[in-house]
Amino acid sequence: KGYYKRAKQYYNRNLVEAYELRNFYVHAGLVNSKARIKLLLTLPSMIVRLRWIILDELKSDSSVPFDLIIEGLVERSQQLMNSSAHTGA
Repeated sequence: KGYYKRAKQYYNRNLVEAYELRNFYVHAGLVNSKARIKLLLTLPSMIVRLRWIILDELKSDSSVPFDLIIEGLVERSQQLMNSSAHTGA
């Protein structure tokens, strides 16, 4: 279907996998080496992208508090998801 939906699913899968890997490590002392390798390849670029997005927002108006910047980004992403659902993008 839409680009935004696929992107959301990609990010969600990787973040859930990172959370699961963390839980295995913290609670059981286990490490899944394949999941660890995958996350070492995917998470850094996701984190860099998130930092760029936040920094771009800070540059556009440095007087806006951080929590409002995050809220605005969440709202904008929801709008993108809703508009792509209606347009089939």
